[in-house]
Amino acid sequence: MNVAANAKFPSGSAIFCAAIAQSSRLFFNDDGLNFTTTYTPGISLIEPGITPVSSITLAYPTCTEWENTCFQARVDCGVHFPASVAAAPGIGHPIADLVYDFVQRHINGNP
Repeated sequence: MNVAANAKFPSGSAIFCAAIAQSSRLFFNDDGLNFTTTYTPGISLIEPGITPVSSITLAYPTCTEWENTCFQARVDCGVHFPASVAAAPGIGHPIADLVYDFVQRHINGNP
């Protein structure tokens, strides 16, 4: 039995990531994110002074790249199987679409 192929529960965190990325794309009419952050050695709150051993820079040029990294992190950390995160865009994107439409109706004075 392939447990990963039979994953039954979509990742809630991945759904939030999908919704956030889709909301950003819709509201800014662009996939660009251009976000970069650097973590300096020893900054960890869990292992202060120990991790990370060297500087780590995370760069996300697009919302899509951030979204995909978010999905993969759920798998890499052992929290979810790939099938659980694969379902996220199909759930999160339509939710973001509805929220965008809702907000736009209010902005346009037609709630």
